[in-house]
Amino acid sequence: MTDAVGYGPKTLHAVLRFRRAVAWAGSGGGAGALPGLAEVAARAGYADQAHLTREVRRWSGVSPTVLLGRAAAKPGEPDGEGRAGRAGRTGGPVRRPRGRRRRAG
Repeated sequence: MTDAVGYGPKTLHAVLRFRRAVAWAGSGGGAGALPGLAEVAARAGYADQAHLTREVRRWSGVSPTVLLGRAAAKPGEPDGEGRAGRAGRTGGPVRRPRGRRRRAG
């Protein structure tokens, strides 16, 4: 199979499931309103919403909300990506290394 499509069976399955989720979420599932991420995950064959989120980040590099265009634009950021869409930033708190603590005594 690798010679025919360029992926092994497990990777091909993950890629096709990802594409199915994006296509289904983008079409609104045929209901007009956008489905929730948990519903997209279930219909596309993911174990849960967290599994969908991990795979979307793996294949696209952004969160499902950003990929599907559901992120609300922040002031000064018309693309709607916010901090999560910029390379190298997650939008989480910045952790700074602490110095060594000395033992009392």
